[in-house]
Amino acid sequence: MKFRSFLKFAALLTGFLGSAAAEAAEPPARYWHSFSGNGNAVAGASRLFVFGGDSGSPTYMNLNDLWYYRADIRQWTLAPTGKTKPSARHGVGWACGGGQCVAASGGAAGALKETWLYSESQGAWSQLNCRRYYCPAARWYSVMAYDPLRGQFVLFGGEQSPNLFLNDTHTLAGGRWAARNPTNNPPPRFVAAAAFAQAPVNMVVLYGGAYLQVVDNMGTFAARCDMWAWNGTTWLSISMAVDPSAGAGPCLENPNMVWDASTGDLLVTGGFALINGREIPNQDAWRFKFSTATSGKWSKDVGEFWYCASAVRPGAAMAFDASSGAKVFFGGFAKFPQTVAVADTTYCY
Repeated sequence: MKFRSFLKFAALLTGFLGSAAAEAAEPPARYWHSFSGNGNAVAGASRLFVFGGDSGSPTYMNLNDLWYYRADIRQWTLAPTGKTKPSARHGVGWACGGGQCVAASGGAAGALKETWLYSESQGAWSQLNCRRYYCPAARWYSVMAYDPLRGQFVLFGGEQSPNLFLNDTHTLAGGRWAARNPTNNPPPRFVAAAAFAQAPVNMVVLYGGAYLQVVDNMGTFAARCDMWAWNGTTWLSISMAVDPSAGAGPCLENPNMVWDASTGDLLVTGGFALINGREIPNQDAWRFKFSTATSGKWSKDVGEFWYCASAVRPGAAMAFDASSGAKVFFGGFAKFPQTVAVADTTYCY
C-alpha cells in the first residue's frame, strides 16, 4: 500500500513537473518588449530573440529574461545568459545581427544609460563599461537596427525624460559606440521602427514613431508619417507616394517593420494610429516598395499575410525569420487599452 501511495505521489509529481515544464516552454506574457531576428538565412541557425518587457496586470513586473524562437520547428527556448545579465527593463533599444544582440538602455522607474551585448556563440551577456567608453545618453523607447553591409548597429532617438524626445544618431561597431553628426536629422521621436532594407536601398530605414505636438500651449501626442534612410554618414529623406487604392499612407507609433526578402519591400504592421492623442490599434498591413534608393510607394497588403496579422494582439512585436520568410509575432495586450499581457505566438507567412 505504501509503495502504491508512493507511485501515486510520484505520478502526481511527474504530472506537476510536466505541467511546469510545459508552462515554461514559452516566454511569459508581456508587452513593451523587444523582438528581433538574427538575420541568419540558414534553417536551424536562424533565431528570433525576445528580451525584457512588462508583465502587465496584476504584478506589473519588468522582465529581463532572454528567449529565442526557431521558426523551422516553431519552438521557444530559454537562452543561456552566462554569469551576469541586464536588470529587468522595458522600452529597450534592441537589434540582433552579426552573431550578437545589443540592448541599449531602456528602463524601469526611469531611463538607463547602459549597453549590453549578447554573444550567440558564447551564450552570454557582457556589459559595456560606459564609464570608460562612450555610451549614448540615458533613454528608453529608442529604435535600433543592424546594418550588415557596414557591420554596425544604428541607434536613433528615444525618450530621455518625460516629454523630452531625442533625434541623435549613434552607431556601434566592434563593441564601441560612436556619436554621429549627420548634416540631415529626422525630427525627434520615440517608439519608431527601423530595419535594414536591401537593394536598391542597402541602408537602415527609419519610419514612424510619436512626438509631442503643441498647439495653443496644449500638448497632444501625434504619430510621425515620415521615412528616412541612414547611408553611413547622414540621413536621407525618402519620398513616399501612395497607391490610389490604399487611400492615405500610414502614420503610426510603435509599428513593427521588417524587410521582407521574399517580396523585396518593407512590411509594416501593428502599432497605433493617434487620433487626438488617443491610441487606436492598427489592423492594416502596409508594404513600401522602393523604386530608387530614396523613393517608393505605399500599398496595402490584402493577402494571406494581412489576414493572419490582422488578428494579432495589439502591442505584439514582430520579427522576421530570414531562413523561411516567416513573420512571427509575440506578446501584446489581451484587450487594449486594458493592461493584461499575453504570451501569444503567431506564425505568419
